[in-house]
Amino acid sequence: MKRYSYIIIGLAILFSIYLIYKSPNTQETTIAENKSNESTEELDESIKDVQTQNEEEQNTEQVQPEELFSDSNAGKSIKKILELYTELDNPDSDRGKEAHLEIKKLYETPNQSFEEIKKGCLSLPHEMELQKQFLLQFSSMLNVDRAEKLGFLDKAFKDTMYKAGNSVNYQTRKTPIIVFDTYCRTANDKELCFNLINSQIKTAPKDVQISLLNSYKSIDVEKAKELANQNNIQTY
Repeated sequence: MKRYSYIIIGLAILFSIYLIYKSPNTQETTIAENKSNESTEELDESIKDVQTQNEEEQNTEQVQPEELFSDSNAGKSIKKILELYTELDNPDSDRGKEAHLEIKKLYETPNQSFEEIKKGCLSLPHEMELQKQFLLQFSSMLNVDRAEKLGFLDKAFKDTMYKAGNSVNYQTRKTPIIVFDTYCRTANDKELCFNLINSQIKTAPKDVQISLLNSYKSIDVEKAKELANQNNIQTY
């Protein structure tokens, strides 16, 4: 009888040892599984982000310039300028002369030209980002009401800031800085410039934040430093 008691006690000890060694392994396995699930979820989120960016850019690509501007004289001139954009830096060539002639036409009908730019410029596809930058800057040089220009540039800044935050395209991320510079030259008002940059800089991508602040330094060095400190932005 004692022999059976020893056997039972021995089995109990072995079973206890088994449980002791098995328990940590089970915990480690559970932790590893949790980490694996977390990594998978993070990867899925990253894939979704890239897919979202690609979908947004693909959707933009489907819009053609001829659909964005009307068949008015100004609309036709803008479409021609977009077609001949690469020739603007070569004004002595035949195509360059043609492009500059269309620009002259836009200056002659400032209000109509401004309305056409407002209507379609911001919807240009990302592969035409340079042309978009040109039209946004050009709009500020038209002989139209200053408040109208500032209102449009304010909207353009916020629109291009949003697009910059959802795109890896270099020129797309550069556009809001160009719009901000254009707005500040048109406004010639430190307070208006501060209000505009302050309204958007908190949510901007880091590279855009730095470029904006470097641009703003030429307007107000002290305010630029304040914004950098408040938002923990290293500009150098």
